[in-house]
Amino acid sequence: MTFGILECYVLGVMNSNIRALYCFSFCNGFRPHWPISIIYFREISGSYAAAMTVYSIVFVSQALLEVPAGMLSDGFQRRGTMIFGAICASLSIFSYAVGISFWVLALGALLEGLSRALFSGTDSALLYESLGEEDRENRLNSCLGKMNSMSQIALCLSAALCAWLSLFSLKLVLWVAVLPQVLSLLSALNLRNMNTGPSESSSFVAQLKEALSSFRENRKLKLLSVAETVDFGVGESIFYFQGAFFDTLVPTWALGIFRCLNHLNGFIGFWFAGNIVRRFGARQTLIFGTGLAAAIRFFSVLLASAFTPLLMAFTNLFYGPTTTARGALLQNEFSDEQRATMGSMISLSGSLLFACTSTLLGYLADRSSPATAIACGLLANATIVLLYSKVFQNEKS
Repeated sequence: MTFGILECYVLGVMNSNIRALYCFSFCNGFRPHWPISIIYFREISGSYAAAMTVYSIVFVSQALLEVPAGMLSDGFQRRGTMIFGAICASLSIFSYAVGISFWVLALGALLEGLSRALFSGTDSALLYESLGEEDRENRLNSCLGKMNSMSQIALCLSAALCAWLSLFSLKLVLWVAVLPQVLSLLSALNLRNMNTGPSESSSFVAQLKEALSSFRENRKLKLLSVAETVDFGVGESIFYFQGAFFDTLVPTWALGIFRCLNHLNGFIGFWFAGNIVRRFGARQTLIFGTGLAAAIRFFSVLLASAFTPLLMAFTNLFYGPTTTARGALLQNEFSDEQRATMGSMISLSGSLLFACTSTLLGYLADRSSPATAIACGLLANATIVLLYSKVFQNEKS
């Protein structure tokens, strides 16, 4: 009922493309199974390596489809791309809920990868196009942050729901997770296309060459793209594996509570991201925020205790401002004709890195311990601070 009221209110009373995107972000992000998914997949597959392989399938399939999906969005229409993605997301969670074998999980992973590829770059491009030209400079950071904050508050609430549902059954958590994805499809149906029509590029190959040329010639875009790739590929692997590490420190039912706190801080960070970036600037936000968060996470793992999940949840306050600052900088460097395609190309590299990193983390955990795997991942992810320093090395503080 809560979802229905929200759907009617946002899409009926506040009938605008930006509000519809906010609602889509909330419904698509309401995933109560995420805090326990690594535990659920391990129960079915039999090992951490196999469980992390499910995530690898998600991001390998996303990687293979990223660029075609981005070109589809640029050359056809954003709305149709979002609707197709929402259908695939619903079928993906349904497959996870059935979950009678590793291969059924793999099918769900393939569908999730397809949905992620279709969403990747398209939602941000549609948001950018939905803002009037005169509003983009003043509102892009704020709107981008608030759109992502909807996903974070949804993840927060769904994690709290997970903590309660997991007391009864992990499979029950998965079945409940299907409903919000269906509602995200309703949100996508209320979106409107803002781009004028198909790209004038002669072919997909011509679009791809044009996008690659932009990456080669634009140093700032290149460095930001590498930072985005590392932060997604390594950072997301750590995020998905956290449940296995936390499960060694606290009871399984408490994983939902800590994930709830994690996403609550993410919501706060994203909601105020626009104000923070305006106040401190992109340079200070990215370098200071990323560096401080990395340090806190690493030492909380080295001194692992029941308080470690709390400390790691606290660092998600920095995630919103840094992600928003980087996303806005990337949107400003993208060309209008290749906006979704270029975003998809970056997601492609991030997905490939995720596939390698997640399997490696699972292997390290099986051979050593989840703590060792997390610590290695955090060290690798901290390298993006150096990339940000290079992005701004010619600019004054």
